[in-house]
Amino acid sequence: MSEGNGQNTPRVFGMTRASTSKQVASPATQRDIMERACQSLELGTPLWLDEPLGTSGRSLKFAQRPMGIWALKNLRRDDTLVVTEIRTIGRNFIDAYATVETFFNRGVRVVILKGFGGNVIDLNKSTDRLFLAILAWAADEEAARVSERTKDALQHLRAAGLATGKKHFHYIQAFDAAGKEISPGEYNKQLGHWKQNVPDKQLLDQLIQLLTLQRHVKARGPLLLAYCRAQKFVDRSGRQWWNGTVYLGPSGLYTNAISKALKQVRRMAVRGELPDEFCQKILAITGDTPIDVAPKWKYKVPRGTIAAQAAADDRETWDPAKWREWWHQQVAAGGRD
Repeated sequence: MSEGNGQNTPRVFGMTRASTSKQVASPATQRDIMERACQSLELGTPLWLDEPLGTSGRSLKFAQRPMGIWALKNLRRDDTLVVTEIRTIGRNFIDAYATVETFFNRGVRVVILKGFGGNVIDLNKSTDRLFLAILAWAADEEAARVSERTKDALQHLRAAGLATGKKHFHYIQAFDAAGKEISPGEYNKQLGHWKQNVPDKQLLDQLIQLLTLQRHVKARGPLLLAYCRAQKFVDRSGRQWWNGTVYLGPSGLYTNAISKALKQVRRMAVRGELPDEFCQKILAITGDTPIDVAPKWKYKVPRGTIAAQAAADDRETWDPAKWREWWHQQVAAGGRD
């Protein structure tokens, strides 16, 4: 690239990340902090790289995140990447250190606004890599402590006889002493109220539709995402459960929320962990056996259990013409994956 065409002009990028979908205000807060810091450090106005809400910094490597992929492909020498904390890049020590080392070797300047004692750490010199190692280790240890505290809290809830969280495709419902459903605000343990995980039948019906679409037209991520959007799928709480982070897989873009949900519902159907009616419908569509839905290195034959069996006539209740008609409409509209 030549300097005369302006392609080598240094650029400044600010990256934001929120670990959960509930942290809606976090990206805006991070942008405000970075914008003021860039003015103070005379770095210029940053271009924003906002990771989707709910992007994990511990379980996902930087190179697996949408904006992480873009940054690794497009940031070049003399560019600057600004983050509020090292955990924005990652909370895994090895991944965070290797990512910043990659940028450093490429000539990309990395600025961490909240370093030791709240001081700015500018990783533009080789001597600063010692600080990077310490910060990455601290972020990793903090994530481990959060995990330990979460496990302790769940153990305390189980000992008290309370529901310990939302299982896959379930929601927590409160009941009074007579077994009548009540709102969470009415729950009172002293009055004999209790909680349990209840299957989200609305969500399970939607997943069965996606499995049917996947079977009859071999739909992949983009087409499944388009179908969820067209049908306005939401779970019982009104949340667009499918509207998650889109990742880059070997065969192209795929939606992690949808692919994870479909794999998990197939596993639970094989194990008989869903209501019988849903187990039978799912197995009628997929024809799964335990070995089909579990990795070989994790597969164990459950003792004393048998998977729910799908009736042969259940397969006839699904009309492939319905799904193929919708699929052809998507192809005509240019929405085919």
